[in-house]
Amino acid sequence: RPAPQAPGSVLEEVDGVLKPADQPAPAQ
Repeated sequence: RPAPQAPGSVLEEVDGVLKPADQPAPAQ
């Protein structure tokens, strides 16, 4: 599915949480 986007930044949906794609997602 296409990743949701916010103005001026690209976000990734990880486990239902939107996080900046330019930051590494913490392992949980």
